[in-house]
Order: sequence, then structure tokens, then C-alpha cells
Amino acid sequence: MLSHSQLSISSPSDCSFDDDAFSANAIATENRLSQASFILEYQQLYNSYKMCLASLQECVIEVDDLCIEYEQLYYNSFLRSIATGAYPWRRKQQGVEV
Repeated sequence: MLSHSQLSISSPSDCSFDDDAFSANAIATENRLSQASFILEYQQLYNSYKMCLASLQECVIEVDDLCIEYEQLYYNSFLRSIATGAYPWRRKQQGVEV
């Protein structure tokens, strides 16, 4: 154990802080925190963009599928009307109003 005579206590005037270095360090730390915040915000925006893009791509595929289904239904309806003789121009020729 150290004896009381071996301990040296420095006075507040002996401890000198370089205020400029301290301020520069604080500013650098604040800048790094700000940059980290911007990076996190960018990453969140990018993830949101990717989700929106994926959703949009799914919607485009669904619209394409619906267009194909509509065309098939329309074509089937048209063929059915021809097969049954129920197409409009035939009715007009027979004197039946549509």
C-alpha cells in the first residue's frame, strides 16, 4: 500500500485541458453521430423503397394476369354467342332489336 507521503495530489491548475482539442473532439463526435443517423435513415428509406418496388412488381404481374383472364373470358363469351347464334349483328338481320 502507498503511504501518504508517496501520493501526490495535483491541483486543478496543474490539470490543463486543451479547450480547442476538446471542442474539436466534441464536434467530430457530433459529426460522426449525425452521419450515423443519416446512414440509418438512408437505409430505412432504401428498405422502404425496395418493399414498394416489390409490391409494384407484384401488382404489375397481377394486372397482366387479370388482362389475360379478361381476354379469355371475352373470347369465350364471343365464341359462345357465335355458337348459340346470339351475336348482335345476327339479331339485327333477323329484325330483332338488341
